[in-house]
Amino acid sequence: MSLLEERILRIIELRAQGKATDDIARELNIDTVVVQEYEQFTKQAIQHAIEYGYRSIEKIAKRIGLSPITASMVMHHYETEIPPQKTSTSTTITREKQIDAIRKAIEIGASSIRAAAEKTGINYWTALRYANELGVKMKEQRKKTFLEAIEAGAPSIGAAAAKIGIHYRTALRYAHESGVKVQRSSEKEHKAIEELAKEGFSLNEIAGVAKLSRQRIEQIIRSRGVHDACKAARMKRKESEKYQAKEEGQAKARIVNLLHERVQQLAEKASWPEQKTVEYMLSRRNQASSRSYSPEKLLKLFTLYGNAQRQGKQISLSELSEKTGIPFPMGVSKVLKKVGLEPMYKTQEMVTTPTEIKHALKRAEQIPMSCGDLGYFLNIPDYTVQEYFARQKKKHSGEAIAQFGPRKALTWRKASEIYEAVDARFKKKDLCELLDSTSEVVNCALKLRESVEPVIISVLQTLYNDKTITTPYYHKK
Repeated sequence: MSLLEERILRIIELRAQGKATDDIARELNIDTVVVQEYEQFTKQAIQHAIEYGYRSIEKIAKRIGLSPITASMVMHHYETEIPPQKTSTSTTITREKQIDAIRKAIEIGASSIRAAAEKTGINYWTALRYANELGVKMKEQRKKTFLEAIEAGAPSIGAAAAKIGIHYRTALRYAHESGVKVQRSSEKEHKAIEELAKEGFSLNEIAGVAKLSRQRIEQIIRSRGVHDACKAARMKRKESEKYQAKEEGQAKARIVNLLHERVQQLAEKASWPEQKTVEYMLSRRNQASSRSYSPEKLLKLFTLYGNAQRQGKQISLSELSEKTGIPFPMGVSKVLKKVGLEPMYKTQEMVTTPTEIKHALKRAEQIPMSCGDLGYFLNIPDYTVQEYFARQKKKHSGEAIAQFGPRKALTWRKASEIYEAVDARFKKKDLCELLDSTSEVVNCALKLRESVEPVIISVLQTLYNDKTITTPYYHKK
């Protein structure tokens, strides 16, 4: 489910509970304007889909980007009904009216099918089909209008194009096809373009104003010999805008600092929880983060913390997270540490991996055994081995000695445990119960001992950098 769909459903649910816009915005931690935009967007999207002729929930849902179930719930909430299909008679009447409207729009000077569609409020593709049925050739119509504009005294191709509302390149093609000899742009236009360029406006900005292409603007500037001067003016304007933006930023920063100082002054007269709330919010003013907590949640957090502190009680991070609504105990811990407070329960000390184990893991990089097997032989947790290879950004994997099924295998660790138990004179029938294994795995390990044992001994010698190891199992020193 998309964020849009989830938000819309949540807003509908809260509306059904009788909540106002402010309450919904507070509940979803968004602005009231956003709530109104969500509702307005949904209503308009459904209405437009119906107006365009969609007459099924599935098509409407696909049109507005929602699932059919969500679209159905939204339409029910807003009491929107799909109108019944029109009869063939009314459809014929409507079609004739639309064709007539397209004909009239073209006759009064619509420059294109799209313009005629916009004037009549008809879908573009429908208008295009009607125009084809009428035998209207808009290209010839536009071309005729363009030539009439030239004959009426348009000083240039660009001026004629702007007058009738067509693209400059289209007008240029019409002039070429008709053999019209007229300036692409007039001296007056060239002068205006030069003045804009000397003021530091970019080629794209001038092209937008003059209704010409960027390349044509550059050609005009070069032909008038002011290209270097205009380039220097653009650089000067950019520097000026950059300096102005910097000044505005510094002015805003000064205003914000004054406001923060005033907030701190007012907070000094407030209660301890309110002071800590203000302190946390001000400490994050320069941090761009999506994670933010409402003042209500922060105030509740510091109130609970202060009450427990005064009463000599301890309150856990999990309990604070549950009561305040701040997600995860780690989030509560970060908030407390941001304002110089510590969790009331002692935090677990970080356990560092000994240097000799790090060296052993370095030697283990080329050993084709799994992290679980390596962890067993080094007497460390599996995750320590996994984290080491993850930090080194190296992929490490290994295969079992033998596989008996998707969840049953003879691993190097299991083989080592079996050999150690056998050497300790445990009976073969007791090995299965002792090592929580099957007779199939035990028999396989004993059968392959001659080939497996030297490999395990070699691995142990490599891991501990000790050639005196002669047994295929780990001895804790």
